[in-house]
Amino acid sequence: MNASGETAAISARLRLEFIETSTDVLDNIELTLSALANEALDTDRDIEEIQRVIHTIRGQGTTFGFPAVTRIAHRMEDFIERAPAWNESSAMELARFADALRDILDSGVDPGEEWLAAILDGLPIKSHGAGGGSRVVRTLLVMPSTMQRKLVALELAACGFHVMTASAPVKAIGAAVAVRARGH
Repeated sequence: MNASGETAAISARLRLEFIETSTDVLDNIELTLSALANEALDTDRDIEEIQRVIHTIRGQGTTFGFPAVTRIAHRMEDFIERAPAWNESSAMELARFADALRDILDSGVDPGEEWLAAILDGLPIKSHGAGGGSRVVRTLLVMPSTMQRKLVALELAACGFHVMTASAPVKAIGAAVAVRARGH
């Protein structure tokens, strides 16, 4: 086998390992969310673990040909960060993210921008405040990942904003361009 064929084989194997590992992680998340519904878990510790593994999936998604997984995982992180309390309802909403990730990984194919926009539009947005209207106002909060960012995001969400977060200006530009490209 030549060098490029060997590289392609290694890349394919690593991509398959990413899919399998991520699917196993999603299985564990579903078990954790079921336990949450039955009040049989250490909420803070388990939610932190979900954040940790979703962050890993987010970081690897694009590398292995799944930019949609990266975007959904980022939205999932934002959702977790803004949730003021965990209960059966918020666990069910969080499970919708896991289902969306699983559907993409099970297909083995990134859905592309058009389908991704539809997937993202179907996912919950945590907003605990004003706004009975149907207009979604988006804002991009650029701050390091700290408690301050979480508090500011919660306040903005309480005012009815859909808050996207980024920890650095370069990441914010990428997020803004991606949203603009979708036309949202």
